[in-house]
Amino acid sequence: VVQLRELVTSKLEKHCTTYLTPVTWLLLEDRVYDIRKWSRKKIVSFENIVTIGRKHCSMKSRSEVSDALSYLHNFSVVVHFATCPTLQHVVFIDAPWVYTTLSRLNPICVPDLPAILYQDLDKLHEEG
Repeated sequence: VVQLRELVTSKLEKHCTTYLTPVTWLLLEDRVYDIRKWSRKKIVSFENIVTIGRKHCSMKSRSEVSDALSYLHNFSVVVHFATCPTLQHVVFIDAPWVYTTLSRLNPICVPDLPAILYQDLDKLHEEG
C-alpha cells in the first residue's frame, strides 16, 4: 500500500499542477458569489472590489486584489480586462453572462466594442 501511494503521488506530481491559493483570494471568490446571488448586478467597479477585498477579505493592497482577480479570471469566476484601459476599472462578476452576451455580438460589426461593453452591456443583455 505504501509503495502504491508513493507511485501514485509521484505520477500526480509529474502530471498535475498544484495551486497554493491564498485564503484571502478564496474569501473574495465567496464575496463575489454572494454579490451575484443576492443582487442583480453583473458588473462591479474595480474600486468596489478593492474595498471588499480590504474590508472583508483581509487583503493588504490593490496589488493583492489585482492578483486575486487575475486568479479568479483564469478560473472563469469573473471577467476582468486588466490590460484594457477602457475596461480595467470594471469587473464582470457573472462570467457566463459575459460570454453569452459577447457571443450575441460576435456576428455584428461594432467599431467601438469596449465602449459598448462598458456603457450598455446590461441593457444589451436584458433586451437581447
